[in-house]
Amino acid sequence: MPFAFKSNPMQRLKSEWVSVSNLKPTDKIICISNQYPQPNQFLCYQHQFLLNFEDLNNLEHVEPDLLVLGEFTHNRILILQLKIFEPTQPDYQWFDLRNLTLNFNINISSMAASASALTHWHQQNKYCGHCGHKTTLGKEHSRICSNNHCKNTVFPRIDPAVIMSVINEEDEILLGRQASWDKNRYSVIAGFLSHGETLEQCVAREVKEETGVSINGCTYMASQPWPFPGSIMFGFRATATKQSI
Repeated sequence: MPFAFKSNPMQRLKSEWVSVSNLKPTDKIICISNQYPQPNQFLCYQHQFLLNFEDLNNLEHVEPDLLVLGEFTHNRILILQLKIFEPTQPDYQWFDLRNLTLNFNINISSMAASASALTHWHQQNKYCGHCGHKTTLGKEHSRICSNNHCKNTVFPRIDPAVIMSVINEEDEILLGRQASWDKNRYSVIAGFLSHGETLEQCVAREVKEETGVSINGCTYMASQPWPFPGSIMFGFRATATKQSI
């Protein structure tokens, strides 16, 4: 099965706000709403993910400033934040991040992952964690405190997590589920890294804590971005000690 999100296809550009009046004809826009309780919603037009500003002419209350995300195929990519609304025209359609991966290619889903994670980061860091003053946009999407006596700078946070297939001698795989999930929905085991532990320790601890199963060891397989809201997921294959699963 292919990855839902993989390598970021964009080239880096200076992080800055761009006003609508300063848009270039070649600019492409990602429209996103991270509005609670429905975060990670992307607005598409005529089944296009990367939009021209003219595609938004029929929308009301468009924000005057857009955030530069990067460059893709010689086009500058910008993020436009919108509030969720019910489209009155069939040309407009909302996709959540998971459904987006099923309807568009991996370049699109990877750009959406970056847009979602950075939008969440900026929303959650509008104020300084040290003194409470407002923050402003800095280089590499950092946030800089506006208080001249503080000037604390924070950079986008990425939370490492692990996900693992645990196999026993009978070639059975260990699956789990949350009580809130739909019927017959299961997943391999996953969890977040704790301070002071290695990725391998995290794999063993999470499997033991969540299922009671012990493992003999694990092998790293691959990684991918996981924008829920801003993680990097490390994939492992683990072998269970001699016990039934």
